[in-house]
Amino acid sequence: MHTIGQRIRSARENAKMTARELAKHLGVSPTRLSNWESGTNRPRAEYISSISRILEVSTDYLLGITAKNQLQVSEEPSIYSSIPNINLTSDENKLLSLWREASYDGQQAALAVLSTCVDLKKRREEETGAG
Repeated sequence: MHTIGQRIRSARENAKMTARELAKHLGVSPTRLSNWESGTNRPRAEYISSISRILEVSTDYLLGITAKNQLQVSEEPSIYSSIPNINLTSDENKLLSLWREASYDGQQAALAVLSTCVDLKKRREEETGAG
């Protein structure tokens, strides 16, 4: 029987993604990913969900519940398929990963918080520049 680490490695290789690339998408170090794939450690639930989405396999497959490694996706084309490869920082990858996991209400709350932060920054800049 395959371990979760073996299934992650298999899905990553099937996706033609290097360990470094997957680690970057997840916002973790390559060593951490290597520890998961080797079975030294197990990823937390939020990482399993992210790995599933990035590699387009089901969480059931990663967890060994099913032998099928296919994710049921809608017939709608992904909006991300037309976006060129962009180099994101670790924090930007984490933010994007969390965004994708959040509910619609959670996304709206995050937008409100970020908008408030940007507004505060602009006000401070105006006050500093004006004084």
